[in-house]
Amino acid sequence: MLKNFKTKSFPAIIVRLFQVYGNQQDTNKIIPFLINNCKKNQKFNLTHGNQTRDFCHIDDVIDAIFLLLKSSKKKKVLGQIFNVSSGKSFSIKNVAKLVKEKMKGGNPVFGAIKFKNKEIMHSRASIKKIYKVIGWRPKKSLNVGIEKIIKST
Repeated sequence: MLKNFKTKSFPAIIVRLFQVYGNQQDTNKIIPFLINNCKKNQKFNLTHGNQTRDFCHIDDVIDAIFLLLKSSKKKKVLGQIFNVSSGKSFSIKNVAKLVKEKMKGGNPVFGAIKFKNKEIMHSRASIKKIYKVIGWRPKKSLNVGIEKIIKST
């Protein structure tokens, strides 16, 4: 895509998304999985939970994309690659504990599942570039994002 931008002036912006979460997400994703199991107040298996992820709420992702599109008229974002994330990493274990605390139920069993082959152990993106170029930062903390999902379930 960037090749077409450079050779044919094709208006392209590449957006790299990191662990997007939000309402109505598929229950095979970690946050809905945690909420669903804690809501049922049941025992459920997890890895040790040491791996970290950079979660970004869907509302923040949408805001970033709209701001990038709006800024594209000024051409300062065309031909660029931007990370869209919270810029922070959270361990799966801490996210599970947070959900369990908010749901007042559930019993995660850490270490019951082995890590996947070639599991990415740590993930966190830098959002310095997107902030510098268009002034975007996420507005929803993980805590607030999870509360929003819980309230809607």
